[in-house]
Amino acid sequence: MLSIDANVIVIFFIVWILVFLLNKFYYRPLLKIRDERHKKIEEDRLSAEQAKEEQEKMLMEIDQKIKEAQSQARQTIDELEAKALEEKERIINEVNQEYKARVEEARQKLSDQLEELKMKLAQETENLAERIKQKVLH
Repeated sequence: MLSIDANVIVIFFIVWILVFLLNKFYYRPLLKIRDERHKKIEEDRLSAEQAKEEQEKMLMEIDQKIKEAQSQARQTIDELEAKALEEKERIINEVNQEYKARVEEARQKLSDQLEELKMKLAQETENLAERIKQKVLH
């Protein structure tokens, strides 16, 4: 038969005390550190996901603002081009009117000079006719 020796009981208690001490001073702190590390890793992962989402949101906002700025710039350029064309047409009209006025003034001067020359020519013709008449008659 089996007989239980006192040494076996002592070894049994020592093993249980050793298991208890190892559990209290070694395994539990290790488990606690491991749990804290997992918790920290999970928090960091969530923070990284949130940061990534915020970054994507900011990039979308920046893209939207860039598109709006490009649209406004295009609109401003179109408006400035339209104003420039209007100004160009106004200046061309002014120049045309000025040249028309100058041409009309030059025509009027030429017409006046022509009339003056016609009058002089008529007078000269009369004088010449009078001279011819006097020479022929004398």
